Amino acid sequence: MSISTRLSIARAPDFTAEEPTDTLVLTGRQYFVDQRVTLTTASAVFAPSTSTGTPATGTNGANGANGTNAAIDLTTRPRRRGGPELSRCMLDWAFAGLRESVPDSRPGHSHCKWTHLVSSDPLTLVTDANTPVDEGSMRPHPDHPNIPELALEVGNEVDDDGTLIEYREVWWDDRAAPGDAVLFWEYLGAGGNENGHGNGLNRGFLGIVGRYAIGMGRLNGNFWTWRALKAVDGRGWEVLFTRGGVAEKPEGWALLGVKIDQLEPGAKVVSSSADGATREWICREAWMAE
Repeated sequence: MSISTRLSIARAPDFTAEEPTDTLVLTGRQYFVDQRVTLTTASAVFAPSTSTGTPATGTNGANGANGTNAAIDLTTRPRRRGGPELSRCMLDWAFAGLRESVPDSRPGHSHCKWTHLVSSDPLTLVTDANTPVDEGSMRPHPDHPNIPELALEVGNEVDDDGTLIEYREVWWDDRAAPGDAVLFWEYLGAGGNENGHGNGLNRGFLGIVGRYAIGMGRLNGNFWTWRALKAVDGRGWEVLFTRGGVAEKPEGWALLGVKIDQLEPGAKVVSSSADGATREWICREAWMAE
C-alpha cells in the first residue's frame, strides 16, 4: 500500500531525466489509481520540500544511466502540489485497475503488472476484447539504496513511432499512517459485470489511501477524474484537481464519508451523481494501515 509521487522519467537512448507532470498513484493490495497532470510552464520545474539535501546525480554524471538529473533532488520527500497550482493544469493521462507484484530473490526487487480497467486514453477504450497491461521491474534506487522511499522502475514502452524503447522512472513511495483507511471502490454500468468490462463506456474507480483520494471513470464514454486531499484534522476534503465532471460534486464524492468500520469487500453503496442519476459502487478493498 502506498501513496506514490513520480520524481522523474528518462527514456532511451540518452536517458535524460525530466518530470513534465504531477503524477500521483494510490496503491492497495490489489487495486490502483494513477493520475498524471500536465504541469504549466510556471510549475514545470520540480519543486522539492524545503531542504538542504544535496541534489542527486546519476552514476554517469548529471544525466546518468539510472535516469537521474542534477536538477532533481531525489534525497528529499517531494512537495505535493495543492489546488491553486493543479487547477490551472490539464490532464495528461489517468488509468486504474488491478496490480500484481511478484518479488524475486533480491531484496527490494519485484516484477509488477498493472492491468488497466479504465483509461482516459481515447484510443484505449477498455473492453472485454481490449485490456491494456503495463509491466515493469521495481528495485531500490542504485544511487540511494539507503532511502527506502525511493524506487526505480525499469520497463519498456511504445513511442509515438511504434518503436519499443526502455524507460526508467524514479518514484517516492510514502505509506499511509497507522490507522489510516485504505479503500477502493468500483462501479460497473450498463453492459458491465463483476468479471468483465462490457462495452467499456461505463466504469469507474475511487481509491482512498490515507489523506489522498483519486476518482476516475467513464459515463456513457465520457471520461472524468478528480483528486482530493483530506484536512489535517480529518474534517472534510478539498478538491485539488478535476476534469470532465462537475467540480462542486465530483462523481463518487459521497463515498468519502462512508466509514470503514461499516464495510467489507463486496459491500455495495448507492450514490447519487451530479447528473441526477444513482450508481451502485462496489467496495473492492477496505482495511486499515498498520
